[in-house]
Amino acid sequence: VCINEDLRYHFYKRRKGQILTEKAQENRFNKALKLLNKLKHPVHNETLWFFSDEKNFTQDQKHNSQNNRCCVRNPHEVPIVAQTKFPAAVIVFGIISSDGDVMPPHFFPKGLRLDSEGYVALMRDVVAPWIKKVAAGRPYVFQQDSAPCHTSRKTQKWLSENLDDYTSPNIWLPNSPDCNPCDFYPWGAVERDTNRTACNTMAELKARITLCFKKLPRDQVRCACSRFQSRLKTVVEVRGAYFE
Repeated sequence: VCINEDLRYHFYKRRKGQILTEKAQENRFNKALKLLNKLKHPVHNETLWFFSDEKNFTQDQKHNSQNNRCCVRNPHEVPIVAQTKFPAAVIVFGIISSDGDVMPPHFFPKGLRLDSEGYVALMRDVVAPWIKKVAAGRPYVFQQDSAPCHTSRKTQKWLSENLDDYTSPNIWLPNSPDCNPCDFYPWGAVERDTNRTACNTMAELKARITLCFKKLPRDQVRCACSRFQSRLKTVVEVRGAYFE
């Protein structure tokens, strides 16, 4: 077929996203409305939001095959990014605040399967003391996703008794990493710098992650959190469908 005019089509890579059934989209839409209402009508104008998430980091070097190109005469001159078959990994729990605060990363022990008891212990011994220190008397909302250990009765009871406010399973959007500020800024920034080159040991990987967390610019963290409300509005506009 011969085309004699520019149709203004371009080639794009296929996108990845969470599985969203019609029911999940409706759920996202309804809960986004609830969260928007909570943001627009806070109990106090100085209410802080604390966003939490977990991420898996490996010792291997990370690279962007789309953007990291080499200008050479022969493709065999392109450097190899060495990868191990089963790289050592660690799961990191992180929290950022709408005011730009960043909690030091918490590293889960190797092989740990976090249950309600372990999550409550994490909240009691690590998270709650840090949040209350940062909030310094100001009202706050703690965000968490709907992982099973987060939504269990034991966890919900502890959260309701020990925190000012939190996002319960009835209000947080399912399948929505596109709405969590941790996903669209800190994690990417930390992994980019941490895994620019491979780490020889787990201790080196943890040290790099800790250093990167300390260096996250407060203004950029604050900016990422400020986009939370606009992303919820977008979810409402597309009625819970994909928007990235």
